This record gives sequence, structure tokens and C-alpha cells, in this order.
Amino acid sequence: MAEMKHTPLPWKVVSQPNFDNGNVYTSIQPVNVDEEAMKPLAMMNGEFHVCRMSHTAASWRFDYHRANAAFIVKAVNAHDALLEACRCALGHLTGNMDGDMDLGDPVELLRAALSKAGA
Repeated sequence: MAEMKHTPLPWKVVSQPNFDNGNVYTSIQPVNVDEEAMKPLAMMNGEFHVCRMSHTAASWRFDYHRANAAFIVKAVNAHDALLEACRCALGHLTGNMDGDMDLGDPVELLRAALSKAGA
């Protein structure tokens, strides 16, 4: 079975009022949109959503959903950099038996990946 592909990165968090009743929705959206490839994500208003988190006017619920969405986006957007840094570090630690030393300086890759992840 072929590996399923996810929506291209990066993703972003969007929170905006969208209803006359004061409700705000929080969603995760792709930054770069290919309308043809992303048809399954299209909403009636023309937006593309990876995930819609909430529709609420309650600030405590909004804050909770916004924090969850921000955490998901941070983790997803940092994922590839963290894997690359780990592969490079493993290559240097094992003499390239199980990793990839050709990716560069493992310390710099780890620092950049951790920074991207918000650490």
C-alpha cells in the first residue's frame, strides 16, 4: 500500500470571528495552497483547513483550542527538522553505521531543530 501524503507544510493557526453570533473558530490551515490537490480540504467559503478546532464565543474555550492548535502546528512544522537532526547526530555517534553524517554539523542541526520546535 502506498504511503499517504499529508498536506504540505508549513501549517498555520488561524483564529477569526466567522459568525454573526460572536463565535470564533480556530483552525489549522496550510500556508501554501494548491487548490487542485487540496480539494478535500476546501470549505464552502474557499478556505482550506487541515483541522477545525472550535466554534465558540467562550474565551476560556477559545484559549484552550487556540493553545492546542498552536501546539499541533509547532510539532508538525518542526517534525522534519527534528528527524534530520536526529539522523545526523546518530550518524556521528555511531560512526555513520546507522545514521547520516553527510547532513552537516549535528550540534547546529539539533540547535536549529529545537529552536523550530520552540525549545
